[in-house]
Amino acid sequence: MTHGYLPAGSKFEWHNYEGMSEVMYALKGQGSVRYEDGVYEYSAGDVFVFPAGVFHEIVNPSSEEHGYFFVRVYE
Repeated sequence: MTHGYLPAGSKFEWHNYEGMSEVMYALKGQGSVRYEDGVYEYSAGDVFVFPAGVFHEIVNPSSEEHGYFFVRVYE
Protein backbone atom coordinates (compact mmCIF):
# COMPACT_ATOMS: atom_id res chain seq x y z
CA MET A 1 0.00 0.00 0.00
CA THR A 2 1.27 3.47 -0.84
CA HIS A 3 0.15 7.00 -0.07
CA GLY A 4 0.18 8.97 -3.33
CA TYR A 5 -0.14 12.64 -4.18
CA LEU A 6 -1.05 14.32 -7.45
CA PRO A 7 -0.08 17.99 -7.79
CA ALA A 8 -2.60 20.59 -8.95
CA GLY A 9 -3.27 20.52 -12.68
CA SER A 10 -1.40 17.28 -13.33
CA LYS A 11 -2.12 13.62 -14.03
CA PHE A 12 -0.85 10.09 -13.73
CA GLU A 13 -0.40 9.44 -17.45
CA TRP A 14 -2.14 6.64 -19.37
CA HIS A 15 -0.62 3.39 -18.03
CA ASN A 16 -1.30 -0.18 -16.92
CA TYR A 17 0.31 -2.88 -14.79
CA GLU A 18 0.89 -6.41 -16.01
CA GLY A 19 0.52 -9.06 -13.33
CA MET A 20 -0.81 -6.62 -10.76
CA SER A 21 -4.20 -5.07 -9.98
CA GLU A 22 -4.44 -1.72 -8.25
CA VAL A 23 -7.10 -0.27 -5.94
CA MET A 24 -7.28 3.53 -5.57
CA TYR A 25 -8.99 5.20 -2.61
CA ALA A 26 -9.35 8.98 -3.08
CA LEU A 27 -8.51 10.84 0.13
CA LYS A 28 -8.72 14.44 -1.08
CA GLY A 29 -9.95 16.31 -4.16
CA GLN A 30 -12.22 15.91 -7.16
CA GLY A 31 -10.99 14.77 -10.55
CA SER A 32 -11.43 12.07 -13.14
CA VAL A 33 -10.29 8.58 -14.00
CA ARG A 34 -10.12 7.54 -17.65
CA TYR A 35 -10.46 3.90 -18.70
CA GLU A 36 -10.58 2.58 -22.24
CA ASP A 37 -14.41 2.63 -22.03
CA GLY A 38 -14.93 6.14 -20.65
CA VAL A 39 -14.21 8.84 -18.11
CA TYR A 40 -15.48 8.68 -14.52
CA GLU A 41 -15.48 11.48 -11.97
CA TYR A 42 -14.14 10.93 -8.45
CA SER A 43 -14.23 12.77 -5.15
CA ALA A 44 -12.87 12.04 -1.68
CA GLY A 45 -14.07 8.65 -0.43
CA ASP A 46 -14.43 7.05 -3.88
CA VAL A 47 -12.74 3.75 -4.73
CA PHE A 48 -11.60 2.51 -8.15
CA VAL A 49 -10.25 -0.91 -9.06
CA PHE A 50 -7.81 -1.14 -11.97
CA PRO A 51 -7.51 -4.81 -13.01
CA ALA A 52 -4.14 -6.08 -14.23
CA GLY A 53 -3.47 -5.08 -17.82
CA VAL A 54 -6.22 -2.40 -17.98
CA PHE A 55 -5.03 1.03 -19.10
CA HIS A 56 -6.09 4.02 -16.99
CA GLU A 57 -5.24 7.65 -16.28
CA ILE A 58 -5.93 9.79 -13.19
CA VAL A 59 -6.42 13.54 -13.69
CA ASN A 60 -6.36 16.37 -11.15
CA PRO A 61 -7.81 19.43 -12.94
CA SER A 62 -8.00 21.53 -9.76
CA SER A 63 -5.70 24.10 -8.19
CA GLU A 64 -5.09 21.89 -5.13
CA GLU A 65 -3.03 18.75 -4.52
CA HIS A 66 -5.02 15.48 -4.36
CA GLY A 67 -4.25 12.54 -2.09
CA TYR A 68 -4.83 8.79 -2.50
CA PHE A 69 -4.12 5.40 -1.01
CA PHE A 70 -3.09 2.79 -3.57
CA VAL A 71 -3.24 -0.92 -2.77
CA ARG A 72 -1.45 -3.19 -5.26
CA VAL A 73 -2.38 -6.84 -5.50
CA TYR A 74 0.13 -9.06 -7.31
CA GLU A 75 -1.11 -12.12 -9.17
